[in-house]
Formats: sequence, structure tokens, C-alpha cells
Amino acid sequence: TGYVNAADLPEDDDEDEDEAQRNVSFAPDVAAREAHQASARKGTGFVKTSDIPSDDDEDEEE
Repeated sequence: TGYVNAADLPEDDDEDEDEAQRNVSFAPDVAAREAHQASARKGTGFVKTSDIPSDDDEDEEE
């Protein structure tokens, strides 16, 4: 299915020790600008069954 169980992964604690520690930071003006922007969420297209109007009225009109 493409899912990996955590128990199936090998225990590699040695990798973290070999790599140099890296820190990432952003310029203060960029961080302040991004903090003021409102993130708009994209719609998923999912509609609840309760939100759909009943079709009983349409059948009676025909």
C-alpha cells in the first residue's frame, strides 16, 4: 500500500552524528512580511450529504 511501519525501519542513530548541524534562519523582514499574510485555504471539493438539497421536489414537478 506504500505505507511504512516504524517497526520496519532500521535503527540508524549513527547518521545524526556524522552530519554537521545546520541551522536555517530567515531575514527579519521576510518573517514579518509572511506573518502578516493570511493564508487562504484551497477548497477540497468535498460536499456533505446533508448539504445537498433533496430531489423529492424535482420529481413531483415533472
